[in-house]
Amino acid sequence: NPLPSVLSRSGVVAFNERPSSSDMYEKMLALNGEASYDSGFMSESYSQAFVDAYRQNSILHGSLYEMTTNTIFPETRLGDQLEMVAKLIKTRVERGKERELFYVRIGGFDTHANVGPELATKFDEVNGALEAFVIEMKHQKVWDNTTIVQFSEFARTLSPNGNGGTDHGWGGQYFVAGGSINGGQ
Repeated sequence: NPLPSVLSRSGVVAFNERPSSSDMYEKMLALNGEASYDSGFMSESYSQAFVDAYRQNSILHGSLYEMTTNTIFPETRLGDQLEMVAKLIKTRVERGKERELFYVRIGGFDTHANVGPELATKFDEVNGALEAFVIEMKHQKVWDNTTIVQFSEFARTLSPNGNGGTDHGWGGQYFVAGGSINGGQ
């Protein structure tokens, strides 16, 4: 099973970007390469994990370094995250990926005060980021193979508090969207 990759919304930082020696990669592989007969399980496991991590970093950084999307994404936290997902999807063949799952998140819905304007701002952020993502997926011709699942266990009370906001409540909100989703059923 492939291990998950955790990326920031700005991508991947290359491992050892400014090596002190031009043959640093070869030295690291030699140091962490084939173990001797008395190396032991921990040594072999560490070395293999290091080599795998280095190679994965090289593949991801190489794929994403100058990758661009065809769509302009909003400059928001969610927009940046979905743009990174779009770049990863665009490089899936190069990275040898047939199927992937991505997780992005947005906070700021804890509106104890001023729920109206705060919620409108958050909805604008979600709408702008999702709209750009859908346009990009259609441009990449993968929208029919893309499914978006939004979920939250966080909810608010129906009755307002004294600050124009609401308090914590029980809930579970979900929506599903995608090119192959047959909605309204």
